[in-house]
Amino acid sequence: MIFAGIDILATVSALILASSELPKWCYPERAPKLVMTPITDDINFVYSESSADLGHYNIDTISPYSGQQVQTRVGGLSEGRIQQYSKYKFRYIQDKNAQYSCLSYDEIEITF
Repeated sequence: MIFAGIDILATVSALILASSELPKWCYPERAPKLVMTPITDDINFVYSESSADLGHYNIDTISPYSGQQVQTRVGGLSEGRIQQYSKYKFRYIQDKNAQYSCLSYDEIEITF
């Protein structure tokens, strides 16, 4: 799951807030800004190989249609990867008199 890290962080933060009595000034004034940026590499199509040539490649992908009686034919090949990067900015508020410090998300940036 792409957003598994955010789910864990949000859950832990909610549990901490729910389990303690914090002063009102400690709660964030707004939800964090969420910036999501999808990117992709350029797609390179290769038309130089025939359907027969494609059949000679060793394919390790398990076909959902495979069975004892099913035959499949390769009509094209692809290669790719999925990467996800995230960056977090936090808000920090401190009340030295009450000896409280509060930390909350200010911005979450996700590039995938």
